[in-house]
Amino acid sequence: MATPEEILAVIEKNVSKQNRWEVNMTLPNLPELTSNSSLLDSINYYCQEGSLPSQNLTLSEIKYLGVNRYAYIFMDIDSIILTFFDTREQILRNTFIDWQKAIVPDNKVQVLQYYPNEYTTKFRLKSNDKSYEAIGASPINIGDFRLSHQGENQLGTFDVTFKIKQFNAI
Repeated sequence: MATPEEILAVIEKNVSKQNRWEVNMTLPNLPELTSNSSLLDSINYYCQEGSLPSQNLTLSEIKYLGVNRYAYIFMDIDSIILTFFDTREQILRNTFIDWQKAIVPDNKVQVLQYYPNEYTTKFRLKSNDKSYEAIGASPINIGDFRLSHQGENQLGTFDVTFKIKQFNAI
């Protein structure tokens, strides 16, 4: 059986040639992520597909000097969904699950908790010749791990939904 380092090297070598979505992400420096962070810090993550977020302005109608006007209250950036490739050992997926466990330890139900910046990160998403940066990202949903039996040595995929604070084209 191959080591996790060898498996990740195969992903980086083979998937990157075929894929147009590349994510360069540094994991948050959390003690819960130390088991796989040394493996995952040295590679880029390759995605099967992804989406760029929508942005919504929240406005309030205000009557000023007898005229109805709109005042900008805040801008909300929607979440990003990325479909990652992973091995059968699910090294990357388990790291995202550990990240969520660091945010809400032991699956405790919490009504309100301060969400410090230490639990977020930024990442760059490259699609063809365009690059984007997501700031203040954290995984809010980790999807099912899907395998295909269409051929030998198939990689699995899973979705991660990230909530982000800011999104910019670079």
